[in-house]
Amino acid sequence: MSMLLDCNYHLCTHESARANGGFALFLKRGKDGLRPRVILGFGDRTVSFIAAPVQLEAGTWYHIGFVHDAAGAVTVYLDGTEIGGGKVAAGATAPARHALIIGGRVGSTHTGCAAFIDEVRLAAE
Repeated sequence: MSMLLDCNYHLCTHESARANGGFALFLKRGKDGLRPRVILGFGDRTVSFIAAPVQLEAGTWYHIGFVHDAAGAVTVYLDGTEIGGGKVAAGATAPARHALIIGGRVGSTHTGCAAFIDEVRLAAE
C-alpha cells in the first residue's frame, strides 16, 4: 500500500469514537496493477471506493485526485481522466478526528508513499 493522504486512520467502519471521519487516498497493488482507493468517513460508517487499475511508470509525473460532492457523487481521476468512483448518500463527510498526514498513514511509521508528492490541494466548495 502506498498512502498518499490520510486523516481517517481505520480505513473501514469501526466502533471507536475516533473512527469514521475524514478521508484517505492511497494506492494498493493488485494482480492487475495499482488500484487507487478513496476512503470517506460519514460518522456512523466509512465507505471505500476502488478505481480501475493503473500502470504508473517510475520517473513520470502523474496527477491523481478525487472529488466528493454534496449530492454524494465520488469521482477518482488520473491525469484528468475519470478512473472510478461511485455514489453515497448526499451530505458532507464527518470531521476528521486525526491530523491530515501527507505521504504517510495516521499512526504508522512504515506505510508511507513510494513516490515524491509535488503538490496537494484541498478545497471545499
